[in-house]
This record gives sequence, structure tokens and C-alpha cells, in this order.
Amino acid sequence: MLAALAESMPAYEMGQLSLFTDEDEDFIRREVERMLYEPSLPNGGGKERRVIERLKQIAVKAGGDWQHQGRAYAAMAKWRAVLAVDPRNPGRYYTRKPMTMKFDSVGVKLLRAMEESAEETGDREHKWFARLLLDGLPEPVSDFKMECLFLLRKSDGSVDRLVRLRNMVGEVSRGEHHGGSVVLDEHAFASPERFREWCLKWGNFNWSGNQTDLHKLQEDIGRLAAWQVINRVDSVGWFTEPDESRRLNRKKAAK
Repeated sequence: MLAALAESMPAYEMGQLSLFTDEDEDFIRREVERMLYEPSLPNGGGKERRVIERLKQIAVKAGGDWQHQGRAYAAMAKWRAVLAVDPRNPGRYYTRKPMTMKFDSVGVKLLRAMEESAEETGDREHKWFARLLLDGLPEPVSDFKMECLFLLRKSDGSVDRLVRLRNMVGEVSRGEHHGGSVVLDEHAFASPERFREWCLKWGNFNWSGNQTDLHKLQEDIGRLAAWQVINRVDSVGWFTEPDESRRLNRKKAAK
């Protein structure tokens, strides 16, 4: 197996094989990057359910070690909190704050000792468990997931985002665009307060994150929606599209 890997060609050299056109290679590269991207602000789903299953096994193996078992069950409760009851629905966006000596010096020392001991004995499960707790348990910042379908590029070069919201009980935004999607402009996406108000406008979609959390979501949306651009038609001949017409009138009035 190692020999096969050593003889294989790195992904970044695939273009030299001339199997596809330059345009197709660019498209494939972008889609691979999109699929492999790890979100800065994760949303509860399959990965988190696998964490819970792994924690269950650790709790069962703990046996009479009630302290160790208690940590595992407490961690499971935190991870369950970011998941929807129905696995077909999205979970919550969440953050994780690493444990620090300032707030829990005893816990940090115990877990670091567990991690070191597991490293010496080759106990991968306990090493993983200790590191999971040290890296912090999830703290929810929403009860929905936002999918960016496209960027709408206007005639002046600026963009709006066409997004679709879906919460933990399966409710979907009911906007006038494709699949219930709605327009998210730059003002609504610039601060937690504006974004919170904008989410509530479209239904039972609650955001409780701070500015740092919103920055992470902005980065994720930007990466996942990269190159997904639609050029918006703002006018046909002398007739201006209604939304654009209103924008131009407001701009004239401001002057």
C-alpha cells in the first residue's frame, strides 16, 4: 500500500496529464477545494453524531471509573445539543473554546496527564478523548443552517447573496426566489444585531453569535460560494428593474 502511494501522482500535478481542458481542470479543482473545505463555524451533523458514538464507547469501557464516565456523559450532552432530533434536518452552528488553566486548572492538569499517559501506552481512544475535552465542548450560536446558492452581481459590480435558511425542525425560508431563497445584502451580514434581525424576518431562525462568530460564518459562506456567480439584469433597454430603480432613486435623493 505504501509503495502504491509513493508511486502515485500528487493532485497538484494532475493538470500535466492533459486529460481535461484547462476550463474543466479549473472547475474540478474548485469543486474539490469546496468539498474538502473545513468550516470555521461548523454546523451539527454527521461528524458530530460520530463523536457521540465514540463517546458512548468510551463511557461503556470506563466501567467503575465514575469520574471518567461522568466526563464522557457530560460531553455527550453538549454534543447532542448542537444536533437536530431528526437527522435529516441541519443542526446548530457552534463554537469551541479550549480549556484554560485560568478557569479550570485542575481539569486541564488531569486531562493533560491523561493525554500523556495515553500517548505512552498507545491508547488512541483515551488520547482522543482527552484532546477533545481540552479543545473545548461545543457552544451553540444558532438553531439553523444557511446555504448560499449564488452571488448576484449587479451592474455596478457589487453583489448580494442568495441564501436559503433551514432550521432544526425542518422549516425553510419562504422567499420569492428559487427554493424559498432570500437576498442577504452586505448591511444585514455586517453585524450580529443586523444579522439577527434579518434572520428573524424570514421565520424561526435564531442567531446568538458575536462578531467573531459572524466573521467565521462570512468566511465559510465566501469559500463555499466561490465562483457561484450570477450576473443580475438590472435593466432592459430604457426600463430599469424595480429594485435597482429604487436604489438609484435613493442615491439621487441622498445627493
